Amino acid sequence: MKKIYITLILGIFLLSLTTAGYDHIGEQVQGECINLPQAADATSCNITAIRFPVNKSYALRQVEMEKNGSSFNYTFCS
Repeated sequence: MKKIYITLILGIFLLSLTTAGYDHIGEQVQGECINLPQAADATSCNITAIRFPVNKSYALRQVEMEKNGSSFNYTFCS
């Protein structure tokens, strides 16, 4: 039973170290480029997908963000 608790606590701790993301970046002006920042202590960071809110179509999928020190950035223009 003790092993289960230790494994569960360790799993939650490790998951919190690897999960990162922004849920909402606010309203943006249509047609202008926006920066999508991400702070992460990692060697690489990828964007899985960006979807348009109205028709739910994908604007882009599977792109790698540019690393700048300990943070990442992707400039989205569409």
